[in-house]
Amino acid sequence: MIGYLAWIMSRKEEAMAIQTLYRTIQDIKATNTMSIHTGTEGMTVAQMLLSAHIPEVPVVDDQGRYVGLISEFELLRAIESGQELRTIKVENIMNRRLYSVGKNMAIEMALNYMENNHLLNLPVVEDGYLIKTVSRHDLLRAMVDAGLGLE
Repeated sequence: MIGYLAWIMSRKEEAMAIQTLYRTIQDIKATNTMSIHTGTEGMTVAQMLLSAHIPEVPVVDDQGRYVGLISEFELLRAIESGQELRTIKVENIMNRRLYSVGKNMAIEMALNYMENNHLLNLPVVEDGYLIKTVSRHDLLRAMVDAGLGLE
């Protein structure tokens, strides 16, 4: 019984350490530094996503303000509907719903937000400007690095 209690206490301490280390989105290192500017042709976007192995990326205007997301889905829909990727601009096919969070959002809330909105990447925005994009990969890496799930 004492061994079990010691194990419980060590797990509790580990969980508290993880919560202290990674509490908010600003604590997560983002690996996806890409963004697409309005005016970019669809074919350029497709090539960027394919070469970087990234399924979606935020779209920003000339001032760096976050204006939407473009994903493989939007590109596939454009092709399927007969649009020419070499001529169509990203702002004509992007998702204009501004899925984003602030840098102080708790990790747990961000995970729920991503899951509920079927997001693979989460734009982090401050005063309308894109700061960074955190992916599920980034969140998983941060949790594994902190020891979550490791025996």
